Amino acid sequence: MRKIYSIAAIAALVLTAASCNKENGGAAARQFVKNNSEVCLKVNGKMAYSFDPDHGQLGYNSSLNEFRASNDDMSEFFILTFKEAPAREGQTVQASAEWTSAGAVQSNNSITFSVSKIESDGTIWLYSGKSKIGAVVRKLQ
Repeated sequence: MRKIYSIAAIAALVLTAASCNKENGGAAARQFVKNNSEVCLKVNGKMAYSFDPDHGQLGYNSSLNEFRASNDDMSEFFILTFKEAPAREGQTVQASAEWTSAGAVQSNNSITFSVSKIESDGTIWLYSGKSKIGAVVRKLQ
């Protein structure tokens, strides 16, 4: 009888790990971190916005848990607003996103991101396997 319970417990753990891996992106999240070092937003594997420090602006509002990146005339941008601030690797955070795509504003109000990486300069890598959205943001001090 113990053997059956042990097998069932192991199966449950494997299924839980597999579903978390899919939600958090697994290999796709690791690839996103590896291939993206600057502030950007990727949607469905395509670059929606890539920050150019010579012609753009970054913003961070700690009261709203909001990250913004745009070109100087705001014709291209993305905004991520979190229910709680991303603060540690492995953390799961809920967010809404707004961005420009082909001249139109797109949005998604229900994204579950996993915090994939955080660097000491405030750069944060986030990935949602379910929504297929990756973002690199910078928490400005």
